[in-house]
Amino acid sequence: MLRVTWEWIGLDEALDVANTVAVANGVEHDLLAPDGEYERWAAAAAASPALNADEGAALVPARERVLELREPLRQVIAATAAAEPPPRRAVAELNRVSGASPGWLELDAAGEIVHRAQGSATDRLLAVYARSALSIAADGPARLRRCPAPSCGMFYRPTRPQQHWCSRQCGTRARVARHYRPRSRRVACSPTSFSDRMARRSSPSAGPARDFLRKTRDVPAAAVLTEIGLTLIFVSWTLTRAFQRRALRVYGFIGAMRLASRPGLVVPLWVSLCNVLGWAIALVAGTWVMVNFGG
Repeated sequence: MLRVTWEWIGLDEALDVANTVAVANGVEHDLLAPDGEYERWAAAAAASPALNADEGAALVPARERVLELREPLRQVIAATAAAEPPPRRAVAELNRVSGASPGWLELDAAGEIVHRAQGSATDRLLAVYARSALSIAADGPARLRRCPAPSCGMFYRPTRPQQHWCSRQCGTRARVARHYRPRSRRVACSPTSFSDRMARRSSPSAGPARDFLRKTRDVPAAAVLTEIGLTLIFVSWTLTRAFQRRALRVYGFIGAMRLASRPGLVVPLWVSLCNVLGWAIALVAGTWVMVNFGG
């Protein structure tokens, strides 16, 4: 069974709740359903800076109410990510939960701003999550996206305009899934006649599509080049250390230092060239992958 680490908890209160459901092949999977998983999530969520000690301690006793709030909360967030109007009933429920614990600000004796609120710890806890979701809906889709990677479907705040996935791991899984999709699916999606193939080749979008498929097929080649480059670096480093130790034994420290100032006497030039070649190959392969698949 997959064990969720919940390391992303605390980035956004509403997303802490909404992202307890993963989507795989269009089917939602409750990550809090396994025994003890809700308690693990609650322990991580209680550390959020938006919750005080009483509100964090109320997470476990308020399990049923938190899970009830999750549905309208996810509906509003999903509609926002899709640039669609949020469901009225879901918005009304979030408004009701937010109004059940009215809050205000006070200035304490130390000159610090203190948040005060009415209601029980559970009411204040649910109000924090509801207000966070309402704020996300007010910000609009520009600051919220949904990860399209396989077995994810999480909501996230993009940190750059071209960010397509919630994490690099999801981006890698999405590329691998595209590259290794079943052969039958490729055949089913391919043209069935010579005229169809010629028409697709002549279409304006055929060139970029072919380029992308070609680059995707070249990913294993880039990995092999990177491994070759790293191997050359390791071999040259090992040989360099061996030649340096031999020079120390034969000429002593001072003599070895004098010889080191003259290229090729302590470490043969072919070893240095092997090191430079390894770095060049690894750098080119890594740069190619970042340029074509970065983000």
